Amino acid sequence: MRTLSNSCGVLSPDQHHLWVQAHHNTSHQRPSTIPPPTPENTTVDVLPAVAFVEQGHWGAECPDLCGGAVVIEPGWLFMCPNCANAVIGGKWRPVLWPSNVRGIERTLAQRHIERFRNWRPGERIKHLERETRALQDGLHSQDPNHPIRRQIAMRAVD
Repeated sequence: MRTLSNSCGVLSPDQHHLWVQAHHNTSHQRPSTIPPPTPENTTVDVLPAVAFVEQGHWGAECPDLCGGAVVIEPGWLFMCPNCANAVIGGKWRPVLWPSNVRGIERTLAQRHIERFRNWRPGERIKHLERETRALQDGLHSQDPNHPIRRQIAMRAVD
């Protein structure tokens, strides 16, 4: 899976802080700087951000519904680049990760087209495996009307 470390060169929580600071949207009324992810700048008694996979990237979406999301690494804290977690005083918040991260990654890695590497909370490995088999069947189908072949053809036009 792609994460900040292998897509943006962000290798540590300190570098993540600098990345969020650099990409922070300051167009709304919120702090103009992002505090570092230290214990005094973190709160755990809040609604966590929830991890997901989209097009091969682990990410987390702002639970405060501002529309912000960020690519993230397992074990790191979440700071929204849109609202800077203003609802919780600009503090970093935890991320809720699935218990089977490696199983999800292994299953999605079998999908050779990155845009089909998606997982949402609550989706089970068995469902991902069935979906992966259907994708592989569609990719190998000679039928131009197969739903997967049509989707690929439509995407090629975009």
